[in-house]
Amino acid sequence: MGMKYKIEFQYKGEGNARPFDEVQPEDISSETGEYAPTPAVGDIVACKLRGRMESSKVLTRHFAYLQDQEDRHRSWCCVNLVVTDVKAEEMASRLKE
Repeated sequence: MGMKYKIEFQYKGEGNARPFDEVQPEDISSETGEYAPTPAVGDIVACKLRGRMESSKVLTRHFAYLQDQEDRHRSWCCVNLVVTDVKAEEMASRLKE
């Protein structure tokens, strides 16, 4: 039985009750046995959201496990990562000069 992994990023602005529906336009996926690191809450990631590449901070992670309807021997793990803006001071403290 194989597992396919997919990572989706959603942006949530400060003060917003929930994230925007839009996910990043590029498909981020891998097959069983391929290494696909999953950012942890608090990590900074660079991804294309809101039409441009930018750094964001991971707020939450949600894992959904689904069985492929076309191939009953394959399953999916979809990881939804909600991200938000990174304050300039925090970004500066994480980068070397």
